[in-house]
Amino acid sequence: MVVYIVDAAEELGVISTTSAPFNLRKSIDKANNPQSILLEVTQNKGIFSTMVGMKQIDHIKENIQIFQRNFQYK
Repeated sequence: MVVYIVDAAEELGVISTTSAPFNLRKSIDKANNPQSILLEVTQNKGIFSTMVGMKQIDHIKENIQIFQRNFQYK
């Protein structure tokens, strides 16, 4: 039986965060659209939060714009 840590945490009610999404660099290298990869990793079931592209202010601004275009906040 395989138990994934994120699934186990969710079952126990533990909130999971990540600072290095799994295989993100490999996914971006293969993707034609890095923005779609960003949206995908931030919507993983069981992951509450992830830090992606936070080294430079320009990256943070670009990521915020991606989310503003793709999500409606109330």
